[in-house]
Amino acid sequence: MIRHRQFVRAVLFAACAATVAIAGNALVQHSIHSAQIASDAGVRFRESSLLYVGTVARLAEQYLVQPARYPLELIALARSASVVEGSLGVTISGFGSAPGREIDTVWASSEAEFLTSTGALRYQPGRTRVQDELSARIPELVLEMNRAGNEAMADLTPQIDTVTQSILDLLIRTPAAEQAELAEADEVFRVLYQRGSDRLAVVARSWAGTEPDRIDPRQPPAEILVFHPVATMDRNGESWYTGMVRFRRSTEPLVVNLSHRKVQLTETIVRSTLWTVAMIWGVAVAAAVLAHLLKKEVP
Repeated sequence: MIRHRQFVRAVLFAACAATVAIAGNALVQHSIHSAQIASDAGVRFRESSLLYVGTVARLAEQYLVQPARYPLELIALARSASVVEGSLGVTISGFGSAPGREIDTVWASSEAEFLTSTGALRYQPGRTRVQDELSARIPELVLEMNRAGNEAMADLTPQIDTVTQSILDLLIRTPAAEQAELAEADEVFRVLYQRGSDRLAVVARSWAGTEPDRIDPRQPPAEILVFHPVATMDRNGESWYTGMVRFRRSTEPLVVNLSHRKVQLTETIVRSTLWTVAMIWGVAVAAAVLAHLLKKEVP
């Protein structure tokens, strides 16, 4: 009888110990996975923001060389931000139209700072300066980007200049016999131009980023500023840099998504833990009952 009780106690003690161990492991796993979820969510939020602003920057290339000619197109680009969850607006800036060539003036914006309550503009395109957390970095960024652009275009620029001169020479002489040669030179120019545009896009992308640079999903700022420079083949003076696209985004979608995923994680771990504990106690109770029925055979 005593041995039977000792056996039952041993079984129940083992079940209790296993339960404590499983619960402790569940807490550890929850902590590890929560941290991983938070890190992944922060990275994805930042990357999706950079992807969007990069797309806008590529589209803005064709307009920022002569922004005064494309006000409606630039405004449409700025307003496209409304489709992005948490968007607080886009501002597209570039060289100013006033004497002095200010390098960071607003050409289009959908940010509340630059709009009235009725949606009217509170800025003068090409004249109103942007003043935000990125402004102080713009002059140095322009210098560094142009330096990188010169390196990226070192071999292409002479080729483009040569082809351009050939096209000009052919245009001066316009016999029908030279039309084929002109078409060939034009095609070479297009290929080189596209290659150069792609290289400058890579340069511009390397200077894209966010303010703050890193997002702690556990204590995120209320909003982030995502920025992406624009560099074009049609050089503005001696500058490959043509302008900047800023995208201001609320972190509320990140917080909501993170909270939802943590709830799902908790539910999954709780269900798994309860199922495992139930199995252990089921086996323990079954062993105790079986031992009671067969107690004479228990050593």
